[in-house]
Amino acid sequence: MRDPDQPPTVSMPTGRTLPAAAPPDELVDRCRVGQPRPELALRVLVDWWLERGDPAGEAVLAALEAVDLAFVGLERALCANDVLGMVEHDVLVFRVEPFARAIGATDRAVDTELVLLPPDARPVVARLGALDEAASPVDFALGRSARRAFERAPRRVEIAPFLIARTALSQRVYDALAGEHARYKFPGPLRPVENASADELEAFLARFALRLPTESEWELAARGGTTTAYCYGSRIDRARANYNGHDDYGSLGGSLARERTTDVALLPANAYGLFGVHGNVAEWCRDDDASSRFARASRGGSWSAPAVDCRSSSRMPLSPEVRRFNLGGRAARSLSRASSA
Repeated sequence: MRDPDQPPTVSMPTGRTLPAAAPPDELVDRCRVGQPRPELALRVLVDWWLERGDPAGEAVLAALEAVDLAFVGLERALCANDVLGMVEHDVLVFRVEPFARAIGATDRAVDTELVLLPPDARPVVARLGALDEAASPVDFALGRSARRAFERAPRRVEIAPFLIARTALSQRVYDALAGEHARYKFPGPLRPVENASADELEAFLARFALRLPTESEWELAARGGTTTAYCYGSRIDRARANYNGHDDYGSLGGSLARERTTDVALLPANAYGLFGVHGNVAEWCRDDDASSRFARASRGGSWSAPAVDCRSSSRMPLSPEVRRFNLGGRAARSLSRASSA
């Protein structure tokens, strides 16, 4: 597994480890969104990786060979971070064809798209957990520190390449494939699915070889290559996140809270091209701890949560049958040519 603080390497048959070579720029550029037949260029790029023993080749090939996915292209994702400056990554974007067909999409529809992570498609040892607490200790009125009771201490976690949805599951996708969902508090085709249990979402996603992300996958994706409290830096405001507007840890205040969900891609994306990772709806995840009596947790906070509960490390263990008006989820898929979701 690769340490994100070290350059990627390739293991050679002799046992030596060499720096991973960068593919030719012209080949990468042919994979970009808007280029003619980017999937053909990506296939050539996969062959380039495989010839060099680069594990990125196997991960990308697994996505390319999935009959229900279509390669959209390589996209540059950018996010302004008040600590790090402009953060940007090139990400491989795929479309879930059954989702696109169900809503009659003839062009790009972000709520049908997945991105491949990590961006270089290689296994990684990611830094996760309450990374912001050491730098920014904060006391609440109740005397609690910035790391809430259920958050995990900073740690390193091995994560294999995976696909994750760019948005929370939208009502138009879910309703078109699962039948109308009568329990919505905030109905709207591009609003997120809410008031659905983890069990219900897992059953729905399994029909398309998808699943809920693990907590580690979700956090890696939400951070967008950062270690700050939010993908936007040390603070959020309501121009970038839909939360309840309480001016506590990490909130810049401003206009009144919306007090409802918004469309899944209304607010700015992070540097991995994901929308809505802070607020809007909290997102169901599979608990990394298999021994947990809950086996599920929500991540990211919601429209009804204070800023502190919308941080990348914030988490709340929940039983999988729970339903709430501020709780939804996004799809993920493992990347193995021999396995399913």
